[in-house]
Amino acid sequence: MGRNDLNRELYQQFILVNIVYLNAVVSLVGVAGNIVNLVIFVRQGFGDNINRSLFALAVADIVSLLIGLISSLCRNPDIANADISLNAEEFQDVMVPFVRGALSRIISSVTAFITFERCFCVLLPLNVKTILTAHVTDVALCLIFLSMGLTVVPFYLVESLGWKFDVLKNKTVLGRVHLPYTGPADINVTIFIHTCVQIISYSVIVIFTFLLLVKLKQQSEWRKKMTDTLPEFSLLAKRKLNKTLALVSTMAVTYLVCYSPMIAFQIVYFFEPGFSMFGDLVNYFLVAMSFSVLFESFNSSLSFFLYFTISAKYRKTFKTMFSFFL
Repeated sequence: MGRNDLNRELYQQFILVNIVYLNAVVSLVGVAGNIVNLVIFVRQGFGDNINRSLFALAVADIVSLLIGLISSLCRNPDIANADISLNAEEFQDVMVPFVRGALSRIISSVTAFITFERCFCVLLPLNVKTILTAHVTDVALCLIFLSMGLTVVPFYLVESLGWKFDVLKNKTVLGRVHLPYTGPADINVTIFIHTCVQIISYSVIVIFTFLLLVKLKQQSEWRKKMTDTLPEFSLLAKRKLNKTLALVSTMAVTYLVCYSPMIAFQIVYFFEPGFSMFGDLVNYFLVAMSFSVLFESFNSSLSFFLYFTISAKYRKTFKTMFSFFL
């Protein structure tokens, strides 16, 4: 244990509660909820750009939560200590952190794109259909997935899974192996990109969420004044727009709250040399990471409940498709 580091037994309890138990439950609920989201968005169709973006977000959430479940299983002492041909800790170290990080960046970037898209609709409503077309949205989402996915390449050029002899288990197990790659592959580049993307996305979401909330307040006041003078169909259109803005704003605020621990974690990581996997404060580092991962899982798992609570269209489609459960 390093200088003033957290007691190892206490650290293990935090990991057990946050990752093995809570994260597993939250992830299971989130996977189920996001599968429902995918089914409903397909049923509603993709005529509206927001459905395309929300569908992409649900895909990223599902994969991220599944990776989180792998982490929960690998951190479970019963599996880690089982007499199986797998080094669970090394499997987790290779398969989870960088893949989950890439998915976290995708989720952040797609959320930022959604808030930008809604702001664009509100601030420049006459130009939105000619600029933010379905094709533009599809290209933007594909570029986000591709570019964020490529950021894990430096890590997997030097690390992989492979079979090797485990002295403690006295058998060949699947674990972490170093690849004989001699080219330029600095893992710190991936970590730096991860931090930059998260902070930029977070800042963008803060700005656009503020603008959306201001616009929502203005339109609410305007609607109160114009209720008696505007035709009913015009008021209905305004209400529909406000519902969409409210949904996106709530999503964005949820993201900002749930990703605050991750942003704080990354800032401390860069300014405190001992706060790392190989530093003096490794136990504090791992406990802080467990809270960050748990809150990320919360963010990815809450979407179903947000959509069902706020969106009347979502509720109607859900009740139509799953009426036999109700």
